[in-house]
Amino acid sequence: MRLSGSPSAAHLRASFVTLRELLARHSPRLLLIDGSGVAKTTGEMREVLRTEATSVEFDRQAIIGIPPAERVFARIVARLTFKHDRMQFYATEAEALRWLNELRVNELRGPR
Repeated sequence: MRLSGSPSAAHLRASFVTLRELLARHSPRLLLIDGSGVAKTTGEMREVLRTEATSVEFDRQAIIGIPPAERVFARIVARLTFKHDRMQFYATEAEALRWLNELRVNELRGPR
């Protein structure tokens, strides 16, 4: 999911509807959030992200491109929704994808 500009609350909500539909079709449910294109995070955006984050089920979520203050906000939301153990922040997309794909590889190998 790539965020860019200053998306409206309605646009963010619609994006989360699509995201939930897409994740429901996959296993494992791997999510890469790229916030590098966001011009400014508003209180309205944070509220939508906080409320919508509770309804997104994933196995792993990697986040890139968000500033430190937004990372703090994301960590708080992740803790409140008990998803903090499945979320990581990365500097690059390559690092994020490597971590996400570890789960896929482990699932393909099966139990040992």
